[in-house]
Amino acid sequence: MPTSSGRCARRWGLHLAEAYSVPCWIGSQGVTGIGTLASAHFAAAHARSIPYPADLGNYLRQEDDLFEGPIDLRQGRIHLPPGPDRGVRIDERKLAKYRVDK
Repeated sequence: MPTSSGRCARRWGLHLAEAYSVPCWIGSQGVTGIGTLASAHFAAAHARSIPYPADLGNYLRQEDDLFEGPIDLRQGRIHLPPGPDRGVRIDERKLAKYRVDK
């Protein structure tokens, strides 16, 4: 199931797969840490329909990201914080450095 589609499209695809008892898998291609965490949260929220390990390691090949610190990755698993946020803070200096709208 592509992770680059919108949340509604992903949810629609997941519900369609559930209706036909088709298990899903989450992967990423060239997404940032932000996209990676969004996909990890989606997979965690729908764990009964996504029984396979997610392939979310592409962000590890990037030279830099917008986060103040690294994603909590231990023993091959992304550990998500409790609560409604994504569990990261954006580094304002990096955001200014990588802006493309100026």
